[in-house]
Amino acid sequence: MESFFKKPSSQVVYESWGHKSTVPVILCLIREFNVRTFVEVGAESGKLSWLILNECDDVYTYLVDISFEACDLNAFRQFGMRFSILGMRSVDASFCVSFETCPLDMVYIDAGHSYLDVNEDLRAWYPRVRQGGVVAGHDYGHPNWPGVKQAVDEFVQKKGKKLNVGEYFNFWFVK
Repeated sequence: MESFFKKPSSQVVYESWGHKSTVPVILCLIREFNVRTFVEVGAESGKLSWLILNECDDVYTYLVDISFEACDLNAFRQFGMRFSILGMRSVDASFCVSFETCPLDMVYIDAGHSYLDVNEDLRAWYPRVRQGGVVAGHDYGHPNWPGVKQAVDEFVQKKGKKLNVGEYFNFWFVK
């Protein structure tokens, strides 16, 4: 995995994080779909966004969560003006910035895990993603969170999109 990262500091953060299988999937999607604006819904520790900012010099990242107690916000200072922190509910954050004038390239959903939460997040963020952009998330098919799979399956079917499922409960589809 060491060769996957461009910067040694990314490997250090990666090793300290529990969601290791998520990082390669997301970084590959960012590179494949030429992502320049990324939203992490349910940022929690902020490590995924930190890794994206550290590895991808041309990506602007929004971190969305109701609490950033587990996040070392000082670690983000090195990225200057390439990120925004939105400490609020996901749905509220989706209306906070004018994404109509600058549609998003990718949204990663890993906040509330109930059917209602995931359904609400998908409905709120999908319209803000550009055509050809990516909607992705975590915990699809996880036995502790059946509502994630149910909400994603229903949403993808309704929109007529092809769902991709990766290892470690990751999912994504193209708008």
